Amino acid sequence: MNEEFPKIEGLPGFCMAVGWIAQNWAMMEQNFDMWIAIIYHRLDGRTRVEPRLPIPFSKKVDFLEKAFSTLEPLKRFTAEVAPMLKQARELSQRRNDLVHGVLRSLGRDGAWVVGVFDYEKAEDRRHWHIDRTFTFSPKDFEALESELVPLVTSVCKFGVRFEREVP
Repeated sequence: MNEEFPKIEGLPGFCMAVGWIAQNWAMMEQNFDMWIAIIYHRLDGRTRVEPRLPIPFSKKVDFLEKAFSTLEPLKRFTAEVAPMLKQARELSQRRNDLVHGVLRSLGRDGAWVVGVFDYEKAEDRRHWHIDRTFTFSPKDFEALESELVPLVTSVCKFGVRFEREVP
């Protein structure tokens, strides 16, 4: 570890912001995992939706979208769940960048400069790596939090109902 790392201005604030996003995301994703388990085991999701349990987040969303749109006992929830899944998918890249990014420096106006060691493009992950840099400001954090926290609240509330109401 670089001796200067602990001296980066704004590091505690950055870590708190990333931790807040990560913990909220974990609550949401754990609910999705519970829904998948219920579907997989109680509703025969193994044969009726997908034989393999989804591991990557995007596959979890795919599984849930398919389950809620095709399984008869779940169709009554589709109108409620579909927007949650859509919003979660839309927020996932910003979350991934933050959680997998590394603070490089404090930029202008208190914005954090974050680097991500990434792939050149998603469809060509076997050839080239790139180092992407982006800024994440307190306003960016507020915007992400204002979308994520209400979504997590809705997901958690629905999760309690879902567990109770699905046979």
